[in-house]
Amino acid sequence: MPGFVKVVLLPKRRGVVARSNKFKLEGREARIREFFYGSPRNVLHPHTYIVRFSDIKVYRILAPPIPNALMPLDTQKTDFKPKLEGVTPGLNMMHHVLALSFSTTVEEDVVRNSVAGFVCVTNVDTSQQMLTLLSPQPKPLPETIYLMSDVQFIDNNA
Repeated sequence: MPGFVKVVLLPKRRGVVARSNKFKLEGREARIREFFYGSPRNVLHPHTYIVRFSDIKVYRILAPPIPNALMPLDTQKTDFKPKLEGVTPGLNMMHHVLALSFSTTVEEDVVRNSVAGFVCVTNVDTSQQMLTLLSPQPKPLPETIYLMSDVQFIDNNA
């Protein structure tokens, strides 16, 4: 952050109420449901796809970026670059939201690139090595890198 920027913490105003974790989770679930199914005024019909484990490259971002203020003085910022860890498709992906990166290879800066959209893993069939994905977009899904998030969405409409 530039040196001329000064961060000032303001006290909370009277009447401000802190939101509970339950309220935040319900709000997030409502936004995810709206992403896939739309709102009552604009109903959407998502698509489901069956994808082989071998046709999908899934990664997880390991280290979040650390602000300079929290870093030791003798440490370079490059020491804390976010790293990608390969995820083996399996039951661990059930109900997880995956981001579709515009990157096609790991050598590209996957963490800094934009995402094309999101899909949700609604079923995992380990015997046939298949994933069922819920997507707001019709076929074909882009052949990119999928980034697994910690966000889960249980689709009650399936």
